[in-house]
Amino acid sequence: MPGSNHRTICKFGDHETERFNPVGLAITELVQAVLITRSKPELPIISELPISTPTFYGRSTELETLFDVLDPTLPGQHGIVIFGIGGSGKTQLTLKYIKDKKKLYSAVVWINASTSEQLTQSLTDAFYMISNSWTHKDRSNTYSGENKRDFVLARLRSTLKRNWLLVIDSADDPNSINLAQLIPDCIFGAIIVTSMRRDASDILEPYGFESIELDNLGDADGAELILDRARISVPSHRSSDAILIVRELGGLPLALEQAGILLRRRVVGLDNFITEYHTQYKELMGHLPRAGEVQHDKSRSMYTVLSILYSNVKTESPIAATILRLLAVIGPTQVPISIFLNIFQFDSKIPTTDIELQSIQNSSKSVATFRLHMTLLEDLCLVKIKPASIDHLESVLLHRAVSQWITKSPSECEPRWVIFVALGLGNVLCRGEGSLDWPMGGTTSDSYISRICLSWIDHIDFLIRESIDSSTIQPPHGLFAAEYANIACNFGYIYFCNARHDEAQVFLSCALSYYPFISATDDDFPGGILRLYYCLAVSYYETGNLGKAEEFLNAAFNNSGKESNEYAKMISLQQLIWDKTATNQHHQSSAGISAHRENIRRGKQPVQPRRASQKDEHEKADAMGCTPDAALTTSFLRAAAATFDDAIDKGYRALDPLRRSQGVGVSEWEVHRLISLHLPARVKAHIVKRATMSSLENNTTATKEILLEDSFYRRILARSTEHLGI
Repeated sequence: MPGSNHRTICKFGDHETERFNPVGLAITELVQAVLITRSKPELPIISELPISTPTFYGRSTELETLFDVLDPTLPGQHGIVIFGIGGSGKTQLTLKYIKDKKKLYSAVVWINASTSEQLTQSLTDAFYMISNSWTHKDRSNTYSGENKRDFVLARLRSTLKRNWLLVIDSADDPNSINLAQLIPDCIFGAIIVTSMRRDASDILEPYGFESIELDNLGDADGAELILDRARISVPSHRSSDAILIVRELGGLPLALEQAGILLRRRVVGLDNFITEYHTQYKELMGHLPRAGEVQHDKSRSMYTVLSILYSNVKTESPIAATILRLLAVIGPTQVPISIFLNIFQFDSKIPTTDIELQSIQNSSKSVATFRLHMTLLEDLCLVKIKPASIDHLESVLLHRAVSQWITKSPSECEPRWVIFVALGLGNVLCRGEGSLDWPMGGTTSDSYISRICLSWIDHIDFLIRESIDSSTIQPPHGLFAAEYANIACNFGYIYFCNARHDEAQVFLSCALSYYPFISATDDDFPGGILRLYYCLAVSYYETGNLGKAEEFLNAAFNNSGKESNEYAKMISLQQLIWDKTATNQHHQSSAGISAHRENIRRGKQPVQPRRASQKDEHEKADAMGCTPDAALTTSFLRAAAATFDDAIDKGYRALDPLRRSQGVGVSEWEVHRLISLHLPARVKAHIVKRATMSSLENNTTATKEILLEDSFYRRILARSTEHLGI
């Protein structure tokens, strides 16, 4: 009641203080412990980040701009696009910002958008990170589907950890990856997008994104970077030579880093660097970067320095240069060193005719020697080596600009090198026993390798299509025909295991067309022809082409023994195909009946089909390979099929194992025996219809007579045709 004083209720007397005091102290300690726990800042949850450079100079203005735009203490969602030519330091600037400001964020999600495959892989990694790390004291995700992109975006929209940072790195083709659709639709969070294309800034400007164009480093910062990499100290009056080099190279951090390496190795000196640079530059003036890059002249300067450095590597360590070329074939993505080493451990006809490939095969037999060459490349800033962690293997990464420069040079990216890497990588991933459902015997379905390998395969496939004459891979006389048959089979299996069924169909069909040529040699496909047929059947089933699926499954049955373990899997697939076929037929017939009834409801007379003449009936019968009577009965049977499709699960599944145990054909057993079985009426009708369809189309007169003699089936047939208006 108003004005009441309840303070004295349950108040202890003085004589009870000693007895209840420990209880009060315990409650006080408990409350303090809770407050201390809640006041402790949670460590940010961070995706696996790219390898950062050990040296970072300048960019203080850009870092301040990033903090001002993305300040998480300000309300609303904030975004910024960092664009500039490859090698200008976009990724390293972002990594530097994360290193300095990560404590301000509850989570950092890094997405590599350099290709659609890398994007899918990064979203998958983010999916697993979020699923494992964001379950405690957070809202449940509002998305329950299987699309990884939608899952990640939904979680970012719904999470209580609102101070997150999303990085979309290397969005160099913003239109093909639908960049705007990667932006979470919410009023919180921070987003950084890096791209070589100014288009990315234009696309995201309507969403309130700011932009930074990374240009050259300042003279002082650039000179400091060169001299640090060169490991030389010069008097202040000599630093002007380094500044001239900075200006000559356009201030690009990657070019300056490599220039410092050249100085350190005494390939050139401060006094003659520009002279040597101009000599190489004239030879490379014909190179044109791809359309859309900014500052084309700076791209040429970077490639010129790369050319000088690469020439020095070839002189000092030809094996290291070969490693660099082979890494460029795989692409600018992290490659586990163990996988890369295993590429050289298989027998191939190519190395026997190539001295350079022979040398690297011999070098790879000694891990210590191979690592020396890798360390040299790392020391020259051509690759970065990432140490092993709990979740990931030790890996090597080639910068995108270096990869592009090598693959664009015909002399450095020869067809035999591409074929060698494709063949070796496919064999590494698909070696081992494998199975019909998982032919990638070199890895498992839940492994990190099975996810990241798609970007390697896509890049190699692109190089094969772009740089190799198709005549060299065509049987029977193509120079690389035998190797490409194996490549097509392995690539098809890799796409199959990653549910990329359209690509799997293309490659596996190509491998199948090569099979007569391959079977005449000592080679064979991994897993044999049975696995090839089965994977094709599954791929066509998944894409909805049930006719092709059944065709390849029948071919698999013809190449399999009934006692094999694979036989049960093929039986299961056959049942899936039949079920889906029946469902499709049921949907089509239901749509036709609905349309027919709607016409009647509206008072429209159904269109009466023209009565076929005797000539028409004979022509139709000839086309179907049966007599006119049989052809007419077949159409009635198809009408009956539409009415009784719902009986397939009960009847056909129950009788299929029995039929197979008898070891006889469909027409012989299911028609002549099933009609006399005591089955429920609807089940009997459906089974007889399904079992006899092919027999009627093949003009099996005895089957037709048996059907028509069965009074029950005749009633079903008449009733079905009446319902369908036939």
